[in-house]
Amino acid sequence: MLGIIASWIATWAWNQTSMRLTVSMAGMMIVFETLFGLLYSFVYHMTIPTIWEWMSIFFILFGVTFGIWRINGFKIRNKSL
Repeated sequence: MLGIIASWIATWAWNQTSMRLTVSMAGMMIVFETLFGLLYSFVYHMTIPTIWEWMSIFFILFGVTFGIWRINGFKIRNKSL
């Protein structure tokens, strides 16, 4: 029962978020699902990420940060035109 309720709430929250964000920002939110999945996996197995996993996490976060920076920079430049 808890799984059904949590799944319903997560679906509702995702729909609310995707309606309020641009398509590119909503796509970046999917990346955080992967990161939280990794976090839960590491906690469940009580392990620490290897150096390759740390590098992967860094590149994922860097890509999302760069994408947000590019989107915001693009919006600022277009407002001045």
